[in-house]
Amino acid sequence: ARAQQGLVEVLADDDAFAADVEAWCRSAGATLLALTQSPQDGGAFRARIDLPPRAASLRGLTPTPPPAGVRGVPASVRPISGPLDLLDCRGKQCPEPVLALARHARAHGGGEVDVIADDPAFAADVAAWCRSSGATEISRTQEGSALRVRIRLATKAPSSRGPAASFAALDVHEKTGRIEEGAVRSLVPLQGANAPQARFDLRGQTPTEALAEAGRIGALGAGMTVELLVPDGATAQEVLRIYSGAGHEILTLELGTPARIAARLRGGAVTAGTPGLVVHADPNSPDCTLLVLHNDLEALLAALLVANGAAAAGMKVMIFFTFWGLNTLRGEGPNPAAPASPASFFQRVFKWMMPKGPRRQQLGQLNFGGAGSAILGSIMRQQNVSDLPSLLSSAQEQGVRFVACTMSMGVMGISKRDLHPYSNLEFAGVATFVDAAKSSKMSLVF
Repeated sequence: ARAQQGLVEVLADDDAFAADVEAWCRSAGATLLALTQSPQDGGAFRARIDLPPRAASLRGLTPTPPPAGVRGVPASVRPISGPLDLLDCRGKQCPEPVLALARHARAHGGGEVDVIADDPAFAADVAAWCRSSGATEISRTQEGSALRVRIRLATKAPSSRGPAASFAALDVHEKTGRIEEGAVRSLVPLQGANAPQARFDLRGQTPTEALAEAGRIGALGAGMTVELLVPDGATAQEVLRIYSGAGHEILTLELGTPARIAARLRGGAVTAGTPGLVVHADPNSPDCTLLVLHNDLEALLAALLVANGAAAAGMKVMIFFTFWGLNTLRGEGPNPAAPASPASFFQRVFKWMMPKGPRRQQLGQLNFGGAGSAILGSIMRQQNVSDLPSLLSSAQEQGVRFVACTMSMGVMGISKRDLHPYSNLEFAGVATFVDAAKSSKMSLVF
């Protein structure tokens, strides 16, 4: 793609290729015209791709961070009366109280609920969860060593897909290419010396619809400056790739939900793709991506605590397990539903020497031949802290995506048959992780 543009076919027999080629097309602004797998190709994947012109340099572009959220202010304390749901989380440690609250919110959108917990982190955690989920903290009272909080849960808003922006009434000046003042009611003029001349609110549309409208907006006229409000950061990234590839000047980029992008148009038609299997921004792109490289018990506990906390706050989470981290996903025995894969002598030895499954991972520090891990486990049980298997189960329950790196599996001799059959387990390569991480709000390595 760096050397030329136009049509190209790629033939590959890597299991991760189907997911990776779609992720790469999203990242590069290319169009995936066809993706097939047939016996004529020996079971390999064949992808037909339309490579875009080389994108203009964005070296000078500095994304503007979204404004910081307003911290929640505790409501005045008032008496709690009347029957309502009560979540008694006394004796449970972080993140269990927030996880219980998140489960209840998913099952009972709207309404009020009381939560009582004696975990020292609960006071801060419940305020953060309310900010993240859109819930409202009504009151909090101290009952001995426990804190009781009454919360009004956010009601899940129905899906509202706003009408597509209409350009039928556009009155574009023939010479300047600018929109005549008052020509379109939906365009709101902005004040300022270098401010965009028009704003297009596409937040009520799906990412695919927003990208199509962005393509139409890009053809409005030379020299015109526009501001687009789009559903999320992934869509804004896709608009950025389309516009920069067409030579438009990117003025500002603010990622978030929603996101904003402003550009000075070069002129000429800009489309969001050609006919065929067009790969747009992934609407399921995660908000939080975690790369688990190590299998030290303390690192795995930290990664799963963050994953559960982010999922409880309403974020879409993906954990990418690679190299030593893959051992966390291994089952106690082989998965009979998965096919066996050949492994070399050294791969079998390598796999035999590595700890298998979440219950056998060891501390990276002060392990003392397994005694340190046993002592830590005993302390965690006394403190009612969730162990690694419980955290994995909770993450699975909350819809956290587990992604196993197929390249690392091949190197280390770990097959699908060796992994526990998690319902949320996927197989992909590094391009899938990179595509998800670059548009996520939070990306961490453990």
